[in-house]
Parts: sequence; C-alpha cells; structure tokens
Amino acid sequence: MKNTQPKVFKTLLILAPIFMVAGIILVILANTVLADGIMPNVAALMPGSFLIFIGFVCLMMGLVPVLNKTAIKLQKHIQEDNKEDLTSIANTKAEINKDAIYTTVKTGAQAVKQGMKETKYCKECGAEIDLDSKFCSKCGKEQ
Repeated sequence: MKNTQPKVFKTLLILAPIFMVAGIILVILANTVLADGIMPNVAALMPGSFLIFIGFVCLMMGLVPVLNKTAIKLQKHIQEDNKEDLTSIANTKAEINKDAIYTTVKTGAQAVKQGMKETKYCKECGAEIDLDSKFCSKCGKEQ
C-alpha cells in the first residue's frame, strides 16, 4: 500500500515529539536546577509548557489523515455489518412511498371526476342529485 500522506502531516508528526521533549526538559529544569528556592523559574516554566502544547497540537494535526482513514474504514465496516437491515429499511420506505403515491393519484382522480360532475337539487326534498337524473335518489320523486 502506497503512503500518500502529504509531507506537511509527516513533518508535523516528526516535530511533535521534538517540541514535547524540549518542553518537558524546560519544565523539569524550571522546577529543579533553575528554581529559586521553593518557586520554579517562570522564565523556563512558561516556554516549556508552551512547547508541550505546540507538540501536542502538531501531533493531533499530524494524525488527521490517519483518523480520516480510520473513520472511513469504520463507516464501511458498519455499513457492511448492517447491509441487510439497511436494505430492508430502503425497501419498506419504497413500499410506503408507492402506496402513498397510489392513494394520492386515486384520490386526486376521484376529486377531479367529482368536480366535473354537474349536479342539481331535488324539487321535492332538496337533495343533491345528478343533473341528468329523472328521479331523486333520496326521496324517489320525479324531477
């Protein structure tokens, strides 16, 4: 497998331990050799802490490509493990959508058909009946 990691990330991974070791040495010196009695030497303690922090940041930034690859592999693994469940969910959703579309089309067609139907009212009872009806469907009287 060819390593395609950009040089900047490799450089950060090389610099990280250098910064961290230098920072740890300064912190140790500030607390031992350079200490003024009980108090550590702040002139060495602050830069030492800063170098440890910079080393940690370099380490994290250098690991970004590795973490990305790991995340992608993990996602593929999860998808493969759950392939049957995901397929079942997709099929169920397709069935639900198919039924919803069929119902919508059927209901819409009925609404259009009813909207085109002309009606009149029975002279006797006032019920709504088809325009071409000779008798009322409710009371049976001739129109």
